[in-house]
Amino acid sequence: DASAVATASRGKLRFMPFFEGVDLSKLAVLRTLEGHSKSVTSVAVFPDGQRVVSGSDDETLKVWDVETGECVATLEGHSDGVFDVAVFPDGRRDAQGVGRGDGR
Repeated sequence: DASAVATASRGKLRFMPFFEGVDLSKLAVLRTLEGHSKSVTSVAVFPDGQRVVSGSDDETLKVWDVETGECVATLEGHSDGVFDVAVFPDGRRDAQGVGRGDGR
C-alpha cells in the first residue's frame, strides 16, 4: 500500500514516495515518465493504481503503465492543450478539459 506524489515539469512526470511523517527534504524520485513534447498540465490515476493518464500542452493525453513507465496509449485530436483529466471510478473512461472549452 505505497503512496506517491506526482510532479510534472518540462514534459516529464515524476513519482516520489509520500506518507505521513515523510521528510520532504529527502524525497527521492521513484520513476520518471517521458513522452510529452510540451508541458504536462494534469495527471489522474486509475482506480487500480496500475495506470496514469496525463494531459499536456502538446494537445495529447497519454496513458502510462506505472510499473514499467511505458506509454501504452496516446490520444490525439484536441485543438488545444489538455488542462484537466479525470478517470471515472470504474476505470473504463476518462474525461478531459481543454483550453478552448471543447471538453471530451
